Amino acid sequence: PKELLRGQLLIQESDFLLIPDLLNNYDSIQVETTEKGRILVTYSKDYNEATHIYIEEVRKGRHELAGVTYYKRKKKLTDAKS
Repeated sequence: PKELLRGQLLIQESDFLLIPDLLNNYDSIQVETTEKGRILVTYSKDYNEATHIYIEEVRKGRHELAGVTYYKRKKKLTDAKS
């Protein structure tokens, strides 16, 4: 319920199959460092019904990226006529 109030949509099993496409064909990518020093990489891509956002954490000691969270939001209307 909290996710729906924030404009997020429920993740379906089929959404997980989109992760490889999201990582290889993202619309935007952002790298940030948290207050605790964690490096996060955020990928986002617009699909027909929603914008999918996938966040990975850089794990230096293990030399890998690890998935942290995945969510999708309703697309905002950008071409609306007033």
